[in-house]
Amino acid sequence: QLPLEEQPATPLQRPAAAPASAAQRDDAPFILILEPDARAAEQLARALQQHGYATLISGSAAEARQLLQRFDVEALTFWRVLERCGDYSRVELTPITGRSHQLRVHMLSIGHPLLGDRLYAHEQALQAHERLCLHASMLALTHPQTGERLRFECPAPF
Repeated sequence: QLPLEEQPATPLQRPAAAPASAAQRDDAPFILILEPDARAAEQLARALQQHGYATLISGSAAEARQLLQRFDVEALTFWRVLERCGDYSRVELTPITGRSHQLRVHMLSIGHPLLGDRLYAHEQALQAHERLCLHASMLALTHPQTGERLRFECPAPF
């Protein structure tokens, strides 16, 4: 048998009825969590407590910490400037709600599109990076069976 790193990748197999949750951002890495049934999916949704994202945005963001809200649909995001780097800023985003493209639209709405964002960035921000600079850097949840608080962190590759 081949060592694990040399074995050919095989597609993930799961029953057709099993729900799946995915956090995917266009060309960015994604997490796929498979739930064996609807009950497990509901437990996971209750267990997920916090998400944190690292991003690079266009411009030098003026505020160190803010809450963004869109009034046409409930969508809340906390954001905090970690570092200002001339033409861009490193920012931590914490979504309170989970709307489609929420983080990208919120940052665009205050004039700071994400670098490399093919859907929302102006030309300068699009050309500033070869990929979408949005990375799920932290996930915290309570284990549904043991009640243990779990926290997973992964630094941004940019």
